Amino acid sequence: MAEADSYEEKLEVLRRFRNEEFLRIAMGDTHGRTPQGELTSQLSYLAEACLHQAVAIARAELIPRFGLPFRGTSAEEAGFAIVGLGKLGGTELNYHSDLDIIFIYEGEGETRPVAGTEPERFKPQTNGEYFSRLAQRIISVLTLMTREGSLYQIDTRLRPSGNQGPLVTS
Repeated sequence: MAEADSYEEKLEVLRRFRNEEFLRIAMGDTHGRTPQGELTSQLSYLAEACLHQAVAIARAELIPRFGLPFRGTSAEEAGFAIVGLGKLGGTELNYHSDLDIIFIYEGEGETRPVAGTEPERFKPQTNGEYFSRLAQRIISVLTLMTREGSLYQIDTRLRPSGNQGPLVTS
């Protein structure tokens, strides 16, 4: 991932990694080398690793334009988390599971420029706006179809207000 230069290349590398790991897990399963209950854990941990990378890719895309979100006037960056629900949350994913996730963040505030933020392109955002953009980018990283396929189908309907509510919650 560190060697991938462009956004598109990062998407391809992440998909290739997931496909290779899926194959490794499936081969262990097919040949009976995976202990009972470990298959679903391995698939869940793979999804978690992909989510971590999707967040990193999405953040890197937003920093040059929006900077980073901070809590109020403090120098502390606002926290962000993806909560896995359903089979992901229970580490019980199977080969065809979608990811039931919700996005949460802490602290009201707004973005500030950081190193790498171009002053003339910088557009301050409230934390709610920033994290909404981040969540949309993460979903795009995970679901966008490339030559290597897509990573996962995402279901965000389990969030507190369902489809009617905001994508991210403070």
